Amino acid sequence: MSKQRGANLVPNERSIRKRFKDDGKTVRAYEVRYRDPDGKLRGKCFKTLDDAREWQKRNAVEVMDGKFIAPERSRTTWAQVAGEWVKAKSVNRRARTIRGYENVLGNWLAGWDSRAIGDIATADVRAVIGRVRAKGRAVGTEHHVFDAMNGVLKYAVRNKYIRENPAQVVREELRGMADKDYVGTALTTDQAMSIIEALPLGRFHLYGLLGLWTGFRAGELAGLRVRNVDTERNVVQVEETIQDLGGRLTPGTTKTRKSKGRRVPIPAGVMAEVVAHIEGEGLESDDYVFAGDSEMFSHTNFYKRQWKPACAAAGLPGTRFHTLRHTFVSLRAREGVEPHVLAAWAGHSTITVTMNIYSHIYDEDPKDRAVVDRIYEEAARRASQPPALRVVEVKAS
Repeated sequence: MSKQRGANLVPNERSIRKRFKDDGKTVRAYEVRYRDPDGKLRGKCFKTLDDAREWQKRNAVEVMDGKFIAPERSRTTWAQVAGEWVKAKSVNRRARTIRGYENVLGNWLAGWDSRAIGDIATADVRAVIGRVRAKGRAVGTEHHVFDAMNGVLKYAVRNKYIRENPAQVVREELRGMADKDYVGTALTTDQAMSIIEALPLGRFHLYGLLGLWTGFRAGELAGLRVRNVDTERNVVQVEETIQDLGGRLTPGTTKTRKSKGRRVPIPAGVMAEVVAHIEGEGLESDDYVFAGDSEMFSHTNFYKRQWKPACAAAGLPGTRFHTLRHTFVSLRAREGVEPHVLAAWAGHSTITVTMNIYSHIYDEDPKDRAVVDRIYEEAARRASQPPALRVVEVKAS
């Protein structure tokens, strides 16, 4: 079999057969006969002999180089391949991330569901991106949609559904993330407190107050349990998050590995309010601090029913809850908190993320330039130290 298979990989005239019309004389097509890598005899027809010879040469090389794609594989529907990709991603991705993939596939790419994966072309990818832009969607949405398309098509290449990824050349045509519509801002302490004071007293007021003084993400605040509150050291700790999967609240993992387990100190006065709330509600160690009568706290409901009205009442309509996180990092940076400590409190992977994205924001204050210069001088000094010296210093801190 191996000799026969090898012989069939080499182009020759005997493996091209003429197919005649009913008159037995007029050539209808030229069929290339060949064996695939599994030894299966296959055929493909062409209108001209030159086309048949050209394809025969390319196909022989692809078979020998391991790049052969079985025709039936390329006819697999987009929906089936996309479903396999999502299932594979579910092994090591958060449920919220998978939900995002499913939303993109269902909202932007549902028109491809019945199409053969081998029929998806670069022009189709460009058309989808064009539709995202035509609807005025943000740069982030454009990248999310592309990432889902590209992910499925890369999976299709790896699993031999298609030979090449038609989305690959489109990546460089996307709008840059520097052009994102949303630019993070921070509030002054007075502005932040004006919103928090407009929130209903009780758990909603406390939720906003801890958002300002911890920089926790919304899901991290919602996932705060009584056991995560250290009243002796005035520290709160991130253990888990609450994620909203299409209206269904479930416990989830933190956004990054460095986010979980981080401990952030809060002022004694703020801790006193936390303790008063816990005692007043009769909460036990495993209870969620902000759940109230529900099993879990819904940030989505809070945002619509309490946060947005409070922002309007404070004269700051349109302020995002996430702005409290920017405010926390920016205020602590201005107060002189060391960048590596600030990055740890924020749960960022690097100091660069902390300083470049979050601590940015009081352009009208001339003191900020000196603060930023000092922070970067300190970061540069640490980076230039010998590794052994840096280890000693980390242990000491």
